Amino acid sequence: MFETFKATRRLKELEERLENVERGFKKLSLEWEDAYDKLRVIVQRVVKRAQIVEKAQEEAEEQEPDTPMLPGLTPTQMERQRSILARRSRVTGREM
Repeated sequence: MFETFKATRRLKELEERLENVERGFKKLSLEWEDAYDKLRVIVQRVVKRAQIVEKAQEEAEEQEPDTPMLPGLTPTQMERQRSILARRSRVTGREM
């Protein structure tokens, strides 16, 4: 009679342990998926920035080679930079 209660108690303990392990595995799986998604987004941002810098460098190479430009500027920023440099050259009396 006591052996039956002992076996039942051990069976319940094993079932609880199994449920805890399954819960932990599901939690770990969700955490991994979240971390993977965050990493994927970060990599996409880095790739996009690299493409923008590469495109800006190509455009800068096609333009006047004497004009100093900072890498990574947008076309609007490059135009503003050119106008600032032109004003500075007029003020100082130097030609670009």
